[in-house]
Amino acid sequence: MYSEIHAWIFVKSDSINFPERNHQILNGKPLIAYTIEAALKSRYIRKVFISTDSPDIAAIAEQYGAIVPFLRPKELCNNTVPVQKAWKHAVEWNRTQEEFPRMDIMVSLPITVPLRTAKDIDTGLELYHNGGSDMVVAVTPSNRNPAYDMVFKNDVNEISLVLHNDKPFSRKRSSVVYDITNMFFICNSDFAISEENFFNGKCKAILVPRERSFDIRTKIDLKLAEYTISEGL
Repeated sequence: MYSEIHAWIFVKSDSINFPERNHQILNGKPLIAYTIEAALKSRYIRKVFISTDSPDIAAIAEQYGAIVPFLRPKELCNNTVPVQKAWKHAVEWNRTQEEFPRMDIMVSLPITVPLRTAKDIDTGLELYHNGGSDMVVAVTPSNRNPAYDMVFKNDVNEISLVLHNDKPFSRKRSSVVYDITNMFFICNSDFAISEENFFNGKCKAILVPRERSFDIRTKIDLKLAEYTISEGL
């Protein structure tokens, strides 16, 4: 059922909101190392590839067992360019060389979720292989609900609900909502090169706990991740 699966880590030299984020050390280990190690412990993933424009990140990734087949073109590293274009670049590269098997599945593992486990990745791959989806992601229960506590604000500080509803609201009747995490994105490689919005296809999700789906976007997030690891949470 499972062909030889390769995971990809797409990581730029810089982050617009947290400069040097992708070069950070987390509890004595490079941030990217956590994602490489989780992928290499997977039951199904055989190799881990890195798509980056940073020679420094490339060198660190190779030390932890990843393969860096190229440095990503600068035009695919602009902060305005969606990561799906880098996915397409990776799939098209794979289809032009013979050293590695054809990639039927795109498994993208962002480095900003260092606390994911190999089991999390395997559960996502198993859901994908059960069929019926173009994309599989991981979600976690949200602390907020757009039906009653998320609003827009205009220039004169007036607010309006994100989800407008003329009927009286009841929290008991409200549907449970989830946050999409950056734990992984798993999809058919043809879908990866044809769609930039994965909701254009059929998307399924596994449920993961918040503490393992923690996404590092700021320096405060990095400190919280360090605390989570050091306390064994």
